[in-house]
Amino acid sequence: MFSQNDWTKNRDALRIFGNAMKYFDKSVRRTLMQSVLRTYKNINNFSDREIIRIATICVNYLFNIDDKHDFQDKEVEQIFLLLKSLEPIPAFLMYKLLGKFYLAVSKGQKEDAEEIKNVLRMTGYTEVAQRLEI
Repeated sequence: MFSQNDWTKNRDALRIFGNAMKYFDKSVRRTLMQSVLRTYKNINNFSDREIIRIATICVNYLFNIDDKHDFQDKEVEQIFLLLKSLEPIPAFLMYKLLGKFYLAVSKGQKEDAEEIKNVLRMTGYTEVAQRLEI
């Protein structure tokens, strides 16, 4: 499925990648993420549904980073820029907030990361906050 030239435009392939990325070898996951980022470089040119799908994949990618040094990788920087560039509308709030959380973690800004977790708890996202590691 991922060998197709246009797999990044296939909804089902994107769902599989997003849901199963933790099972991929780190180098494969990285290569596939680079393909996604290339296709959706100008993210705001896509529909809200597509943006949410890609933002979800981006957040899942950050969640699955198992080595702090990986936060320095080029695709992680691109993910941070993509999430930051999302329009400030309610539908994208969680993705922007989680992007800020992981950016704070990547820079060692523990107080900022903890503040974001507290906001999540206060707004009823306790389970999400518990899953976030600083």
